[in-house]
Amino acid sequence: MKRFLDLFNSFLEKIGMLFLLLMLLIVSTQVFARLTIKTTPIWSQEVATMLMVWFGFLGMAIGVNEKIHIAITFFTDRLPVIWKRMIFTIDEFLILFFGIAIVWYGSRLVYATRTSTLPATQWPAYMPYLMVPIAGAMIVLCTLINIADLIKFDSKDRLQKWGFNDDKH
Repeated sequence: MKRFLDLFNSFLEKIGMLFLLLMLLIVSTQVFARLTIKTTPIWSQEVATMLMVWFGFLGMAIGVNEKIHIAITFFTDRLPVIWKRMIFTIDEFLILFFGIAIVWYGSRLVYATRTSTLPATQWPAYMPYLMVPIAGAMIVLCTLINIADLIKFDSKDRLQKWGFNDDKH
């Protein structure tokens, strides 16, 4: 399962790079058109904003999987292993709850906007919000795997993955 998740995460990173490249091209075109021909494509702001939202939520899901979210470890680094493990487990359950909330409320938002359309592109109005439940589902999946990893917690590579140095055991 972890192997599949890593491949899926790599795929999501490539999608994120594509979103970033498209945003760069659209916004550059928009600025160039505004400065040279004094008008911009009517759809550019809407699409660039949607890509930015998608990129942000996608990045959040990737960050949870790679454990690169913000953490202050000043106090936890000084705790015994058993306390660290307990704190990390509580942390993962809080992230799990957050992911479930994102799936729930993001799905409700997508459902609520299903009948509207965006003004410039005439795309369905749920398009900017579609990435919210997808990112939430990815967070839930990654967190469940992290919790299972914490339960196993037996090998040296798992200890190092969770930030336990050999000299603190």
